[in-house]
Amino acid sequence: MKSKFFLTLFIFTLYQFVLSYLLRPFLGSQELDSANFAQLLSNYKIYFDIICIVTLIYFSIPVFKEKKRSIAIVALCISLFFYIFLNFIFVASNIFHQPKNLLFADVNKNKVDKNEMIVGIEFHGKSKAYPVPFIDYHHQIIDSLDGQKIIATYCGLCRTGRFYLPYINGKYTTFRLVGINHNNALLEDDLTKSWWSQESGTCIAGKLKGKVLEEITVQNMTLQKWVELYPNTEIMQPDPSYAHRYPYRDYYVENMENPSMLIAGGNWSAHSFVIGISKAEASKAIEWNNLQKNKIIKDKIAETHYVLALSNDNKSFVAFENNLEANIELRNDTLFFNNVPHNFAGVNLLTGKKELISMKAYREFWFSWKNAHPNTIQLHP
Repeated sequence: MKSKFFLTLFIFTLYQFVLSYLLRPFLGSQELDSANFAQLLSNYKIYFDIICIVTLIYFSIPVFKEKKRSIAIVALCISLFFYIFLNFIFVASNIFHQPKNLLFADVNKNKVDKNEMIVGIEFHGKSKAYPVPFIDYHHQIIDSLDGQKIIATYCGLCRTGRFYLPYINGKYTTFRLVGINHNNALLEDDLTKSWWSQESGTCIAGKLKGKVLEEITVQNMTLQKWVELYPNTEIMQPDPSYAHRYPYRDYYVENMENPSMLIAGGNWSAHSFVIGISKAEASKAIEWNNLQKNKIIKDKIAETHYVLALSNDNKSFVAFENNLEANIELRNDTLFFNNVPHNFAGVNLLTGKKELISMKAYREFWFSWKNAHPNTIQLHP
């Protein structure tokens, strides 16, 4: 009976470890294509736990009646400790939380440093700026803009900021953070319990596997540049409940200027920064230091001509379609399309109308973009 007790205890504890290993950044765990298996373990975990606990109680009764039971008690306590730690403490949903107080301020009342990096969104003439350290900590924020529900997401491991419409087959749903896959955040929807990639918005495990959330185009800029383009913007403020947990403020800015984080001499290392740009099913990756060196890059993707431009601050960038194949110049943070000036919001400075069509372009680590876009084309200088 004692051997059965220890065997059940071992299997019970091993199950907890395996599931945690697959969903956490442990050595070798993120090289595995384990999302489907991890979700299978997660779906049946409650049934497995109940069966194991009932079996352990049954086997423990005669074991604990014996005089030599100290080893069994110690083993049970250790197993119980890891069960609580892995299921109630060291879990993504208990480490990263939604804001308790989702606060926004206009430019005049803003308290966020203007040099902070933000992910910005503009929708129907309304705009909001989300400082990266805030959305990095929260990982996902349920919000709305001009009456439209949105979900703002960010994964600090791969530096990916993505905004989606939180609707599945027309039904609104919320999401929770369940862990990571290939070092990218995994979100589970409350409607079908399917698992979604934060980077691509694609369902990678569950009933809706292969489906894609509708994405909203966002911009990666400094708050200073964003305010210049959208002076009436709302700016997310720190939540007092979590302000002490937000990452070091200048961490992202320093990384952007740190040579060790840039691609040198065509060495596409995993944690080097790239600009990923996509159109339809096509995608390209451009070296971040290539953009910093040239300030403006003109190229073509999926039969669409585009221009990628970097601001004078060396941190803010934009991508616009150029289907008219106009002659483009960049002078003092102004894009001249056939000598007609446009700002980084795509607004014609002569007419005041937004004319340029934005494209999806993101600055992130190379490993992240490559994993989500395995057939991506690398654009070399």
